[in-house]
Amino acid sequence: MVPEKFRPLNRSITVGCILFIIALGAVVSFVDYAAFHKGLYERNDVYLTDLLHFIDRNIDKDDLAECSRTLVQSEKYNILQTFLDSIVDSYDVDYVYILKPVSMDAYDNCLIIINGITKEEYETSYEELYFLGDVTYDSFPQSTMLSFFAAMERPGQITFDQDEEATEWGYDYTGMLPLQDSSGQVFALLCVDISVSAIRTTLFRHLFLVLAIIVVSGIAFCIVFIYWSRRHIIRPVNALERSVTAFAATSHNQTDPTRLVYQEPDIHTGNEVELLAKSITQMASDIKQYAKNILAVESKVSNLQQNVAELDVLAYQDSLTHVKNKASFDKTAERLARSMDGHSSAFAMLMIDLNHLKMINDTYGHERGNDYLTGACQIICEVYEHSPVFRIGGDEFVVLLENRDYGARERLLQELEAAFSAAGSDASREPWLRFSAAIGMAVYDAAVDADIESVLRRADKAMYKNKLAMHASEGR
Repeated sequence: MVPEKFRPLNRSITVGCILFIIALGAVVSFVDYAAFHKGLYERNDVYLTDLLHFIDRNIDKDDLAECSRTLVQSEKYNILQTFLDSIVDSYDVDYVYILKPVSMDAYDNCLIIINGITKEEYETSYEELYFLGDVTYDSFPQSTMLSFFAAMERPGQITFDQDEEATEWGYDYTGMLPLQDSSGQVFALLCVDISVSAIRTTLFRHLFLVLAIIVVSGIAFCIVFIYWSRRHIIRPVNALERSVTAFAATSHNQTDPTRLVYQEPDIHTGNEVELLAKSITQMASDIKQYAKNILAVESKVSNLQQNVAELDVLAYQDSLTHVKNKASFDKTAERLARSMDGHSSAFAMLMIDLNHLKMINDTYGHERGNDYLTGACQIICEVYEHSPVFRIGGDEFVVLLENRDYGARERLLQELEAAFSAAGSDASREPWLRFSAAIGMAVYDAAVDADIESVLRRADKAMYKNKLAMHASEGR
């Protein structure tokens, strides 16, 4: 009988080869991209660092600081302008400029001190250029301004920034060096920009070449592998499958072992498939003699396992709320005690004590009290769906927080408190559905807690404090 989700081995190997090529391409491309990306940016960092230091050495800071203060060009300023113009014309950079960030506003946030200008810009877009004293309108987004102000706080240090938002000049990778006058006062920021588009183009060209090599070599490998697997695996396995299928059809509902006849396939592959065929032949011979006994034993073992599993669930489950019981908590506490090493253990315990249960039982009966217990327990389980919940007493619950819920413990605690508050204050509900609980949480601290009981006591103390606060707010 063919399974409903039958997947031929030939198709599985072909699909596996395709997935192998895809996975290999993805992994190699990611690793190669990361390495090439890192190397490319490191190279640019070195290039920008050298260029910034070179420009810095050719700047008279005191003269430039005076120009930035008076907004009047000096002779040295004009010499610097010519020097920066030669930089943008001769070096592989997009922009060289010196500015002073003045505010984090979206507009008019930078004062231009000097700007390297290419010959083409002088000839074609002179009216659009920035000069000494010009204030940018909306050229720099706030993310870039944050980088400018941060760089100004690091005199003598070169920092780098990649635009998160496009400026009017596109996306750039910027090297920044604060400029200081002779008194040590930082008065401006020297910046050199390289186009990110050019960097990305280089990265993607390299990535495309790597992918092409992987795909071509992967296809060649898969063709050879598929041919080999068909000859040495798929065809022999198909022959073995036909023999086994015929034997299974003969043995189905068969009560006479002497009629179990297995036709051994002619397989001579010289590998594990041939050994498997011989083993199946021997197994078929053994089945003739032991079939009935094996089936009987398997049935008994299966029943015993099912009974043991059911008993284990009942032994550690609260019969009313169906969460874990006190015995389960004790077992969990033993596991936690073994794992507490004072360093790597990270867990918290939540102690929850339901309010008004006795009043519900006395006023409306134990059936409504049970409704109150199960409803409150449901709220706890919904909030802590990834953590074990234990009922350790009549109206007491404990939640063990580990892993994901441990990391979100404060948020989950607030959600639980809000859920109980909403249910308890809903006047449209029946009294036994207005759930209220005192809650206390304690986080394991190796310096404070020698054992699990210590954590539980601190959670109980926090819960009791919460209960007193709730009673006080209710006027009791």
